[in-house]
Amino acid sequence: MKKLFLVFFSCCLISFIVSGCDNNIDTNYVEGVVKLDGQPLPGASVTFIPVAENGESAGGFSDDSGLYRLTSTYGKGGKGALTGDYIVIVTKSKSVPLEKPITYDDGSVTTETTEHILPAIYRDRTKSPLKFSVVEGKNRFDIDLSAKP
Repeated sequence: MKKLFLVFFSCCLISFIVSGCDNNIDTNYVEGVVKLDGQPLPGASVTFIPVAENGESAGGFSDDSGLYRLTSTYGKGGKGALTGDYIVIVTKSKSVPLEKPITYDDGSVTTETTEHILPAIYRDRTKSPLKFSVVEGKNRFDIDLSAKP
């Protein structure tokens, strides 16, 4: 989970720097509920990737009820997403213990690895079936995933 947060945070930071820090553009409120096989999915990372090359990604994490709210480094207040078409990826992973710890040359030891919980189709922007269009104002996109798509 920490790795996913760091990756998401790094992407947002890079986007912020590349965008020229222009925060005068309006973003649109976006929320929804992520479910896996009909049940709320807490702790999922939801990322909206713009179809347009000049777009800006937005993302968020689902809470215990599966509710996510998008934020971005762009626009006023960093809340929501810019108007436009998006491909959506959803990821969730968990740490699992290794059968045998791995010791590296520098003496550090790894005792866990990361295991993806969701099928790869939802993590791959080129294969994701999740596509949404953000319009001006409030947007709600519930995301219903299947363990066996």
